[in-house]
Amino acid sequence: AEQILETPLDLPVGIDQLPEHLRVVTLVERAFLAALATDGDTIKACEQDLVALAATREAALAAGLRADLDGDLRRAASLFATAASGVGRSQPPVRELALVCEAQTLDALGARELALRRLQDAASATGVRRNAVPFLGWTRHGTPVAPLLRQLAEQPVSPWVRELADAAGSRTDAVAVYAT
Repeated sequence: AEQILETPLDLPVGIDQLPEHLRVVTLVERAFLAALATDGDTIKACEQDLVALAATREAALAAGLRADLDGDLRRAASLFATAASGVGRSQPPVRELALVCEAQTLDALGARELALRRLQDAASATGVRRNAVPFLGWTRHGTPVAPLLRQLAEQPVSPWVRELADAAGSRTDAVAVYAT
């Protein structure tokens, strides 16, 4: 996947001449791939490029991934909260990704109720399009997503939350699957 993202596109213009929103999407995707590969340097480079594009929420998301990679959960949770705040681009789904990552880190820090509220917010935001990607489990040091979804599903929630919890089952988070 990293090779595909790094391969130059066969376009009549260079990658730097692509519309800003496509550059932002590519950088966020690259940051997530780097997180899976435990490549903090690439995450940092993506973060810097996002800052240069004035994509502050996306840069905060990348910074949160890097803080999680470094094991700094308090900083990661704060950065994910920043990424989830406000209104931004519809793609990539930064708010939804950040809310789930924040929920994972908050729970690992002992703030279970707040974590479940963030997870519920993410489920509400993804329900219409049924986008399950934010719930794949993107943090290394946060609580795995499956147990959080199971606990959330024990409350009065939407059928979408129950579907997510059933789908997550006992699956391992994406970062754990690709860790090796």
